[in-house]
Amino acid sequence: NLVKYCGVVQGALFIINGEEDNDRHLEMTSCYAYDRHKFPDKRVDLGEGLLGATVMERETTYMTDVPQNYVNISSGLGHSTPNALLMVPLQVNEEVYGAIELADFHGMEQYVIEFVEKVAASVASTISNVKINAQTSRLLEESRQQAEELASKEEQMRQNMEELKATQEEAARQSERFVLFSNAVSHTMIHAEYDPNGKLLYANTKFLEKL
Repeated sequence: NLVKYCGVVQGALFIINGEEDNDRHLEMTSCYAYDRHKFPDKRVDLGEGLLGATVMERETTYMTDVPQNYVNISSGLGHSTPNALLMVPLQVNEEVYGAIELADFHGMEQYVIEFVEKVAASVASTISNVKINAQTSRLLEESRQQAEELASKEEQMRQNMEELKATQEEAARQSERFVLFSNAVSHTMIHAEYDPNGKLLYANTKFLEKL
């Protein structure tokens, strides 16, 4: 639509990709009048060539002296090099998200360039909103997963506390049974303890009564 509206013959949209793996580059995501067989996955590294430099410098590039074979325009008559080339970065709030590239056999008026710059800003704003929404969605999903993990850990901790409480209660019951057993032995049997040297360490009441 932009190519036809501006009256040019060729155009392409490049988006910056590779932010996650530190391999940021420009990738052609749509085009018009390009040889699709020749450029199925066109990639331009940031800072590489005219387009890469335009994105890095964040400045519109317009030239009427296009390098030979820089880009070809496909038509029924074959392939030809354009005479005018416009590259506009997709920029909003000091952030660049890609670039628009237009080419024509004739020059482009200033009002056309300004219009493309406004379109580029609008596209950049849309991409920015999409990225923000995607990031927000990702953060919400991470938060949900963390909340689930926290709830799972809390449940595990609760179960551990219940098991610890049950263990402590069982230990208390065993201790109580041992005390009762010791008291029973102390009141029914003669019981005394000596060290290896024959020193009396403990004697119950039955032992004292007997002696």
